[in-house]
Amino acid sequence: MAVVSSRPDQDGRITLYEIPDADLAKYAIPQSRAEQMFPKKDNPTRDDAMAVVQPKSSGDVQGYSGSVCYEWWCYGGYCWYEWWYC
Repeated sequence: MAVVSSRPDQDGRITLYEIPDADLAKYAIPQSRAEQMFPKKDNPTRDDAMAVVQPKSSGDVQGYSGSVCYEWWCYGGYCWYEWWYC
């Protein structure tokens, strides 16, 4: 069973979905399409991010000195989830 998340909504909440492994093939994205959807960027900006995590001053400890941006990138036949300070 795969667990898939939605993009954060306007309040930063996500929804998790369980998808049976046998159904995943229906939703596979061909590599060429993934590279169009999530191109690797040399100098990504905050506007490029799928999500932005703000540092917290209380509650759970985070090791971030500033906001952290997240984005899927695909290039050369590979896809990965990248993060950077933004």
